Amino acid sequence: MQVCVEPDLSSFRAVARGLLARDAPPERVLFEEARARRGSVGVAAAELEPVQGLPAPAVPRDFLGLAEKVACHREPGRWALLYRVLWRLTHGERHLLEVDGDVDVHRLRMMEREVRRDVHRMMALLRFRRVERDGVVRFIAWYRPDHLIVRQVAPFFVRRFPSVRWSILTPDACVHWDLERLTFGDGVCRPEAPEGDLPESPWGTSSASGVTPLMLVGAQPGDLEDREGRPFVGPAGRLLDEVLGRAGLKRSDVHVTHALRHSGGTEGEGGKRRLYPSPGRAELLACREGLEAEAAVVRPRMIIALGATAAQVFQGPGFRFNLSRGQVFDTPWADGWMATFHPSALLRIPDPRKRAEARIHFEADLRSAAAWLRRVPGQRPRNRPLSAPTPESRAPIARSPYACLPVGLPCVDGRRCYSGPGPHMPRTSCGL
Repeated sequence: MQVCVEPDLSSFRAVARGLLARDAPPERVLFEEARARRGSVGVAAAELEPVQGLPAPAVPRDFLGLAEKVACHREPGRWALLYRVLWRLTHGERHLLEVDGDVDVHRLRMMEREVRRDVHRMMALLRFRRVERDGVVRFIAWYRPDHLIVRQVAPFFVRRFPSVRWSILTPDACVHWDLERLTFGDGVCRPEAPEGDLPESPWGTSSASGVTPLMLVGAQPGDLEDREGRPFVGPAGRLLDEVLGRAGLKRSDVHVTHALRHSGGTEGEGGKRRLYPSPGRAELLACREGLEAEAAVVRPRMIIALGATAAQVFQGPGFRFNLSRGQVFDTPWADGWMATFHPSALLRIPDPRKRAEARIHFEADLRSAAAWLRRVPGQRPRNRPLSAPTPESRAPIARSPYACLPVGLPCVDGRRCYSGPGPHMPRTSCGL
């Protein structure tokens, strides 16, 4: 039986329900995407409506999440693979998704991972440019994703930029936000997209010279960053600029970004500013792939994680900020990697003496980083390397080189154990 399915999950679900109702085994079904067929005589989704009175098949929730991502993959055989796994789940293999060694399950998870990585990459690397036409300002970006992820990513950009008009153009589809609703259209090729100078970045600011020796990573956008769409503005940004200058570094030669791509803030009392709770473990893990993708494009010589949260996005919840702040390590993301204070954390220290001491340590860390950058490229740091982000290191049983607990397992009191250190906490030598 040859069936036609539109390239979206809702169409596949309608087709799959009809096939299951007719007890059609996967080896007798040939899937074909409707937009790719040319004169075929396949059965349309409307002809495969489930038999009336039959309940919808019950499947694990994990399969629905997998199917949502896999449906965005470009692999033509994804529909046949999804239906084959669905058939097995509904015909005696209820716990199939728990068998990681199964060939079909492994392929599904690999496709899901590729789509998720592509989503994070687009969220991190999309660049907008300001265009004014007939007195109306709109931000426009052109991007070529690896997979069909425009509809997956569009709600994220609505949450991130709700107060400006923007358009995202891709070869597969275009999406437009007019301050009230999202609209989708056909894709465009690159020559149809507006040309211009270096586009603006919604997440980070890049080096003006194009060469980025240093990448600074904060935790998440704050209230002012949310309003202006730029990282490190306001008092924290001014403090960062001042300390960078004292260390002999220029903001224009540094790539500045945030680890978490969304703020998650709530309106504070009186509505004057938004409050931002600390991110959870799931948020840290979800943002890691996007941050790795951004680092792969920027290719800095050194990365500095500002604060414990940003450091844990790279190294996992077991990273001990108190013991490792100010040390330079060799990592897969850059030749040098360091964790130090977040500027806003310094400004929140109530005791003036402790705040001054913390600032001294912050400036010393950035001076150490500047001295490391002045070394001849290719010289390796003397500290032992951190573990590479292999699949094993991300597993629940993997251990961080600093962890007293397995990476991924929560501490009994994570807030107290992993909160940023005060200036009274002991620190080790930077090893330079």
